[in-house]
Amino acid sequence: MSMPSIEERFRRAAQRSAERSIKASSSFRSVIPILHHDVPTFIEAPHDEDLANSDVVVCGFPYEGIRARDTRTMIEPGVPLENTVYARDGAWEAPDAIRRHSLHYSLVHGPGIHHYELDPEFRLTENISISDAGDLPVDLAVPTEAMLHEASDRLGAIIGEERIPILLGGDDITPYVGLRAVARQRQARIAVIKFDAHFDLCWEPRYWAGSEWARSMEAGFLRPEDLAVIGIRGFRNPGVFGEVARELGIRYWTLPMIDEKGIVACVEEAIDTVAGQADYLYLSFDVDVMDPAFLPAQKYPEPAGLTAREAVRGLRAAVAAGPPFCGFDLACLAPRYDVNGLGSQLAARFAVEVIASHAFRRRSDP
Repeated sequence: MSMPSIEERFRRAAQRSAERSIKASSSFRSVIPILHHDVPTFIEAPHDEDLANSDVVVCGFPYEGIRARDTRTMIEPGVPLENTVYARDGAWEAPDAIRRHSLHYSLVHGPGIHHYELDPEFRLTENISISDAGDLPVDLAVPTEAMLHEASDRLGAIIGEERIPILLGGDDITPYVGLRAVARQRQARIAVIKFDAHFDLCWEPRYWAGSEWARSMEAGFLRPEDLAVIGIRGFRNPGVFGEVARELGIRYWTLPMIDEKGIVACVEEAIDTVAGQADYLYLSFDVDVMDPAFLPAQKYPEPAGLTAREAVRGLRAAVAAGPPFCGFDLACLAPRYDVNGLGSQLAARFAVEVIASHAFRRRSDP
């Protein structure tokens, strides 16, 4: 019996793929979902109104609050910030930028996103459903605390009792909004793994991109011993941050520790340290943990951070090793400082990796 020709084998493979594609196509629209203007939904997932019972729901939080103009001066939300060497503006633009560049990972590819790095046979939409609910409300005329709580309450209404939020910030008060909603949803003990160059252990100002953990602990939905920070580096962490971490028993892993042990080992150590008694795992990612060579669009860039591959491997390891995954946020992307959209594309990749890792673990678990 003669071997099929190369053309016949190509066509046979294409037929198998088409059969799987027909099965997968019911999970997303054939009409491109547009949120507004030229902004598509994240990875062209269905609008949440069309898939209200999705496993994972993406929300944007286009908020940028108090900013540091320099080492001595804070600027109130909504007040224009002149470009300075010390600080950058524009994190409120991130959700739209991430969605635009998420087209690189569109569900139409395949369709349904093959993930050959995890498993050649793994297709995302065969294991999990995803929707995009648009942006949470932001009103700078409302007092900050009330505005943040309104956004968090809205997120809580969207995710209901079981859905997992993927929250695209915004500055680094974003974790407070996401974690508050998830804590109310789960009514259980939640461990947090934070990828960040900075501790963010300010007590005041009360609500800004450096006090998210103080407010979360004060409100009672995060225990200090359940927080681990991965990626501490550089010279923008004041001495008081280290003292607060020591006082509260907050564990952290620095870049030299990552260099010595590897990112996966450090993440697994963090999981063992903070998640042993926890029921769920929440992941938070500040893009300034990255080396600006890989992600230039940062509010507070500093050289010598994580590589793109280290960040991807770290996120995968956290989802694989931790307790059940319950939420993810990404913060402090400043798209106006991007280079050819590479930073926004990488930020979108991080969100896709977290979703895929969760789906892959769920498929693998008995």
